Amino acid sequence: MKFKISSKALLFELGVIFYFFIMTLSSSAYTLLDNVSQILSAFRLLVLLLLLIIAFSDTIRLSLFHMIIIMIFVAFSLGNMVFSGGGYKFIIILLFVLIARKYSQDLVFKIAFVGLMASSVLVIISSICGIIPDLANERVVDSFSFSLLSGKYVRHSYGFLMSNIIPFILSYLYMYRIVQKKETMTLIEVAIFQLANVLSFLFCGSRVVFLTITVIGVVHLYLLLKGRTAISFLYNNKLIAIMFPLLTIGCFIIALLFGREAYNTVNIMFNFRFSNIYKTIIFFGIHLIGNENNVGTQNSLNGVVVDNGYAMLFLQKGLIVGIIIIGAWALLTIKAIKLKNAYLIIALFGIALLNVVDYHFTSYMNVPFYCLLLQKNNKCFIINRLDELGLWKEYRKK
Repeated sequence: MKFKISSKALLFELGVIFYFFIMTLSSSAYTLLDNVSQILSAFRLLVLLLLLIIAFSDTIRLSLFHMIIIMIFVAFSLGNMVFSGGGYKFIIILLFVLIARKYSQDLVFKIAFVGLMASSVLVIISSICGIIPDLANERVVDSFSFSLLSGKYVRHSYGFLMSNIIPFILSYLYMYRIVQKKETMTLIEVAIFQLANVLSFLFCGSRVVFLTITVIGVVHLYLLLKGRTAISFLYNNKLIAIMFPLLTIGCFIIALLFGREAYNTVNIMFNFRFSNIYKTIIFFGIHLIGNENNVGTQNSLNGVVVDNGYAMLFLQKGLIVGIIIIGAWALLTIKAIKLKNAYLIIALFGIALLNVVDYHFTSYMNVPFYCLLLQKNNKCFIINRLDELGLWKEYRKK
């Protein structure tokens, strides 16, 4: 039997991969070359146009609740884009979410894995071949900051604009694999990711990402060896269910408590992140439609960098969009708990931790996770093909 390939499905898959390539290259040293940034910006608009065509040519049925939330989200996202220069990343993510409702969870994560892996390898090889530079930097860390690396050491970027991008990409590749393969992931694959984690830590020096991948790896390994019932406490733990709202509130409270004092243990341990949050909130404030995209970055008017996803979300995107996004992650966590999907819970836990040290809520790497919000078809791509052949029911009977 010949399978019919839907043109919309093909456009969606190519759109995801193309978007991942654009965004990965946008975070690389390719943007330092003449006119590359402008070309990538044009390609992002092309992806937006492509997604709009697919979305408007399709019938999208949503509940009244979803419609109201989406309308509020779009209104304030557009307000942030028009009045604060906040960009349209969330609009693209929303379109991906709406279109992905028809596709399997496994397929979306598989496409994302291929797109992120291939684009990252392209950047690294380009750096090794000398096409783009390795923007290495030296860092000096005192022992009192409780760093895993103390003293002076070199952090390599291997073609990316910052040295922590490769460790972050590795963490997402690992989480994609965990969610997609579940219990079928082999111990060898886990070992490969952990070895890559050690190497990225030694050459790129991202301490928190290294610890996050290590913790995820330990829990994942225990789950693979003992089975889902071994960590059944996750399904009944209320703190897990509200970890995103809890960390949001916690980051702001700690910033207010420790931000006034420049020298204290907690603030130094987190590389002055909380005092930077405090200074930026006092300088810019948190508004309904947010501030411009430069807030909390090196190009910020106050010159303070905020490496915290929870604070940056509310500072840049505003109060309303911030609440909706944190609420979406909380709902996704509750959904994972109800489905007793321990593998998804592990990945969500990793994302919650990573946002403590960097801003990832608007990252393209979160697209497959956002797509889970409205997805109803959670069957594997292979099972869908078996369904078309009428073999899945026969297999279940056996």
